[in-house]
Amino acid sequence: MNKKVIFTIQAVMIAAIAFAQPSKRTSAYNHLGYGELDNARTAIDEAILHEATMNDAKTWMFRGQIYHAIYQSKEEKYKALDHTPLQKAVESYTKCFELDKKKDWTDDLKNRMKIAENQMMNEGIQAYNKQQFGDALSFFETSFNLSKHPLVAKLDTQAVYNAALVAEKLESWDKAKTLWEECIKTGYGKGKTYMALNELLIKQLKQIDAAKEVVREGRLKYPEEPLLIIAELNFFLMEGKDKEAEKNINLALEKDPNNKSLHFALGTIYNNLANPDTSKPQPTEAEYATYYSKSEKEYSKALEIDPEYFDAIFNLGALYFNGAVKIMDAAANIKDNKLYDAAKKKADEKFMQALPLLEKAHKIDAKDKPTLQSLKQLYARTGDNDKYQDVSNKLKNL
Repeated sequence: MNKKVIFTIQAVMIAAIAFAQPSKRTSAYNHLGYGELDNARTAIDEAILHEATMNDAKTWMFRGQIYHAIYQSKEEKYKALDHTPLQKAVESYTKCFELDKKKDWTDDLKNRMKIAENQMMNEGIQAYNKQQFGDALSFFETSFNLSKHPLVAKLDTQAVYNAALVAEKLESWDKAKTLWEECIKTGYGKGKTYMALNELLIKQLKQIDAAKEVVREGRLKYPEEPLLIIAELNFFLMEGKDKEAEKNINLALEKDPNNKSLHFALGTIYNNLANPDTSKPQPTEAEYATYYSKSEKEYSKALEIDPEYFDAIFNLGALYFNGAVKIMDAAANIKDNKLYDAAKKKADEKFMQALPLLEKAHKIDAKDKPTLQSLKQLYARTGDNDKYQDVSNKLKNL
């Protein structure tokens, strides 16, 4: 055999090998048509590795169809072929889209990717219901990312919301933060999503300044959201900004007038304004009387809504008690006996207003130390030695 003949035979062999891979792709498609998914998968996996077919959009479309069919198959022998067939189908459709310069497959790809996106969401829900939270997070994130793809172009905000919730269940706090921020960008949940991020930043990440900024942004965007009004209120209360807090509570009460906690908080603010820390400017007598009256009104309103509300019961009792002490402190400088007696009588009346409230608070929470301490002082003033001794013993045993 001469060299020319040998060369010709080699050329034919090379051509045959090059032709073999397109035939593998065709074979894969034919196997798919006959429902022979095992053979289809074997053939297409070979086709995507060969340079003659690996950069052809058709190859990746066929691969996507085959793996999608494996995912959707009802036959266990085919379902067992791959652990992540839906993910591989999506990868293939995405690759096909990238290679399909002439857009021959676009319409078909759109339909298939939309179906896959919905299936990813459903898989996430099923994994969540089985408490397989790691898998659920992956499916929800993939579903959301698919919804942003040009082939789908319909943002699935529910998917990213679900992903954020699952990330919190997994205690993946940084991941949850990123996902809540993504929720905010999409507008999902409106003010409630800002609130979710705020709580995560405060409770888990301890990023108070960041939480304040989130609430500030949320209030600007959703000024009517009650939860954000209350969140901002809590920051004002922590910072001792009573005037700002008062404004926020009144805003919140417009939305929820029968919220006992808001009435209690407003009563506490007025109490603070009536009795500020000694380092702060003190109110005039007229200002004190106004704040005192407003505080009494708000605590009483809270108790109208819930007569067993311990905090409101105790604070109203404490308001009367402290009011009586304030009168007695002022009376110490009175030289006129009649005026002193009148002041003392007024103080005693307030002490007696405080007594039944503090006794009721004690019945609700028998181990509350401030309540017992106040009762001890009241029983000493009223001369009730038996109750004084009983309370003293309870304090010793706490």
